[in-house]
Formats: sequence, C-alpha cells, structure tokens
Amino acid sequence: SSGQQTSSEVYRVPIEGGTVRYLRSAGSSYIKPDGTYQTTGILWDVTSDMLMAQKLREAKDNSDIKNAELELALQELSSREHDLMELSRRLDFALQSYNCGIWEANLSTDHSYWDRRMHQLYGLDYTTGYTDRATWLNCLHPDDRDKASADADRCAANNEPFSSIQRVLLQDEEVRYVRSVGSIHIDRDGLRKVIGIAFDITADVRLADELKAAKEEAEARNAELIEAKSHIEHNALHDPLTGLANRRKLDLELDYLTSSPVAVGRARFAILHLDLDRFKQINDTLGHAAGDATLARAAELLRLNVGDAGVIARIGGDEFVILISQVTDKYIVTSIASNIIAAFQPPFDFQGFT
Repeated sequence: SSGQQTSSEVYRVPIEGGTVRYLRSAGSSYIKPDGTYQTTGILWDVTSDMLMAQKLREAKDNSDIKNAELELALQELSSREHDLMELSRRLDFALQSYNCGIWEANLSTDHSYWDRRMHQLYGLDYTTGYTDRATWLNCLHPDDRDKASADADRCAANNEPFSSIQRVLLQDEEVRYVRSVGSIHIDRDGLRKVIGIAFDITADVRLADELKAAKEEAEARNAELIEAKSHIEHNALHDPLTGLANRRKLDLELDYLTSSPVAVGRARFAILHLDLDRFKQINDTLGHAAGDATLARAAELLRLNVGDAGVIARIGGDEFVILISQVTDKYIVTSIASNIIAAFQPPFDFQGFT
C-alpha cells in the first residue's frame, strides 16, 4: 500500500561478562486500511558477522600498513642494489685499470676460483673459473714454486695474511712478475677461505732493477771520484818522483806546529836540512835517469831511518828537509842524523856505476 517504509539497523546489546552482542533489526512500516500504522520486522544475531567484518577491516588496515612498509623496503632495496651495482662497477673499473684479478681459495678442498683477469695474468684460458693449486704452481718459475707453496701453507696454518711475489712463465717465454695478496675469511657455512687480488708488477720490478743498477753505477762513479780526489790531493802535497812530501806539504805542517790552537803546550820540534854531494856531477855524467834513481834511493834511505818520527820533504833538486815533531830530547835528533849519515855511506850501484 502507499506510504510503506523499510529500515535495517544493527544494535549492540551488552550482556553478562562484559561482552557485546550484535543484533540486526529489519522491518517495514505501512498504513493499514483503517488508517493506522503498523510495523512488521525480524531480529537476528549478527555478532559473528560483525566480528568477522571487524577482523577483516583490521586485517585490511594491517595489510595496507605492511604493503606500505614493503613498498618502502623495496624502494630501499632497489636503492641499495643500485648503489651496490655502482660500487661494483667502480671496483671493477679500478681493478681493470690496474689489471687486477680476484681469486678465492677454499682451504678445505684446495680448489680456487679465479676471474677472467686472473687467468690472463697467469697466461691461462678462461673456462669455468675454477682451478687448483697444481695448476697455479705450474704457471710459476720453477725456482719460485716452493716459496709460493710455503707462503700459502703458512697463511692457512697461522691465519695470517697471504703475500707473495711470483714470476709467471708465459707461452712466449716472457717472464711476468705478479704480486698476490689475500686474507682469511670464514663464510656463513663455516668454510675457511682466502680471498684476495693479484696484479702485474713487472714494470715496477724492472724500474726497481734499473734504479738499483743506476744506484750501483753512481756509487761506483762516486768511489772513482773520491779516489781521484784523494789522488789529486796527494799529488798536490807530494813529490811525484820520490813520493815524499813537497814544499807545500812542509809549509802546512810548519803552520800547524806554530800557529794552530792545538799547538799550545806541544813539545819542541826540530828541522834537519840536507842535500846530496856531487849530485850535479851525477846528472851531467850519467844522465837524468841516474839522477832520478839516486833521488829515489835517497828517499828510501830517509824513510827507513826517520820512520814515523817526522815528515820528510823534498823541497827542490837534491835538497831534503826533515821536520821532527815532539822532540823531548836533543839526542833523538842527533841519533836520527847519525843514522842517516851512516845509511848513506855504502856505495849505490846504478847500471854498473857506483
């Protein structure tokens, strides 16, 4: 009939124990023929439906939150993956620019993984990337194999860093110097591994050899210069014929004895001057060779009789001066002079002439 209205509502009814019961009421209101209003409806328990709907809403809210968190996590993961890829690219570029290879040795199986650059460094063809100790050692110079193997064993036994320089024999008989370094690492499965890098140091070794050779050559030249300087200084202060001190050397010794501050309180010194009788006659009759031999013989006799007591100088021609320092007794000078005179008494033979 006209004026009919329907309605549906959910009510919460408190019950004992502090819980709530949900009731849904649905009905229809209409006007009877006599003009009066009447409402007819039904009422039923919808508690389980309401609780389920509430749980679904909460689950949806939690799902939305988790989805948002997951989306943020995925964004963070994507950003980290991008950063990792960029870092890996930079690392690979850096290793490539220095021709570095990466290796990983499993200490339990004695097998290793080498990347492509490792194979290139050791002159091997790249296949699966896996190799073993025997293959590695076979690439090395025979004289380096024992030491390289011992370095690897010591690293594994003592948990210490691995460092080794090896000579790699290439197919064209070229020798390549490779430095290999690594350190112990224990993975999440408890396996002990050595992870490291290797790089070509041939240019560095050759440069070091060249520098060493240059240093040795420079030291040899420096020694020659020192010897030459010493020889020049000696010649500047000594007579070339007899090897005795010259006039300049004598003047320096006198200056030292008379004017040096360390000369204060020194003992007295003496000077003996002597020349050779008839030396001009020897030169004129037997020649300069005989004169030179006479001077050399005289120098020898003076050295034998003066010794370390003083300085013997040839100051010109057949003239000699003996500077005796630290004279504590005049008889020392007399004894030296007497010994010199006695030494010159025996005849001196030169090519049959006396």
